[in-house]
Amino acid sequence: MRCNGIYTGFCYQRVKHLSTGDNFALHALNAIYEPDLKRWIRLDARGNNYKFNADFTLNERQLGHIIRPELGEFEFDDLIAVPLPSTMRVLENSTNLIKMYFNDLPDYDS
Repeated sequence: MRCNGIYTGFCYQRVKHLSTGDNFALHALNAIYEPDLKRWIRLDARGNNYKFNADFTLNERQLGHIIRPELGEFEFDDLIAVPLPSTMRVLENSTNLIKMYFNDLPDYDS
């Protein structure tokens, strides 16, 4: 998107890890700046499945995870230019997707 002149950033949600009831994981999102609307729009580019619909829309927020504050989940307000080092470290060092998914997803940037 950036090479096409679209302002983009990364943002994150802290959500309950799907594999366990107690652990949290960071879920990365993209954000684009829509100059006509003069606002940032968050995108969940992972695709849809039977549990959620994250199709792009200008008019309503449509992300895969609906934040549940009562469970300790939240969305970071920050938009950053590059991915968090903790998420990149996991992706770059993982050789087994299943092990990474169940054991190595970061909770915070550490």
